[in-house]
Amino acid sequence: MANKPILFSTPMVMANLEGRKTQTRRIVKGLQSDSDSFKTISFKRRLWDSSKEAAPGPLETNAIFVNDKGEGYKVKSKYQVGDVMWGRESFFIAEIERPESITDDIILHYEYRDGTCSENPVRILHHPEPFVWKPSIHMPKEAARIFLEVTDVRVERLRDIFHRDAREEGVDYVEGKTCRLYFNYLTLDYGCNELFSFMTLWQSINGIESWEKNPWVWVYKYKVVDKPKDFLS
Repeated sequence: MANKPILFSTPMVMANLEGRKTQTRRIVKGLQSDSDSFKTISFKRRLWDSSKEAAPGPLETNAIFVNDKGEGYKVKSKYQVGDVMWGRESFFIAEIERPESITDDIILHYEYRDGTCSENPVRILHHPEPFVWKPSIHMPKEAARIFLEVTDVRVERLRDIFHRDAREEGVDYVEGKTCRLYFNYLTLDYGCNELFSFMTLWQSINGIESWEKNPWVWVYKYKVVDKPKDFLS
């Protein structure tokens, strides 16, 4: 098992915190740009040998893609079953306590888009950069508050997603008079179904044309867990 970072947009951070999101799709890296030529895939997983007394290790998932020319490509999943993904999100370094002298520590904490703050203060000797929202890619491990253990990995084309999977992707909704109304992440209103909602979510993150390209994606299912004890070691 390994602890690995994963980026989440602000809406998906909220979906994780609210328990609406239990899976995520990420584009398969390592294929040629013409992904349409890959028609055949197979899975290879390193399974535990039940004849051995040792405890089972994590599954290792690889996908083998074969194009119409018979050329094959083996791609290993970035996240494996048993790995803990720690969420990287936008953050803000806020000052808690001003120093009494130039040599005193400045006490700071990390603040998140939903208005909450990190539990443990951070002490530094020199004043940080101007207080601005920082992109998720720059979030340090010590600021992480979302920990997700991977429970299943599979690969499929993006548009093969089902209604249930779209809901488990964490798309937002409100309860209407007769049915749920799902959020359109492009027009910022409610009214579409969950599949259309996920399409607009994907396009808002990856670009309008990304849905039509229908790339191969890794599908990671996961559950929320506590921070690993060895996380910062």
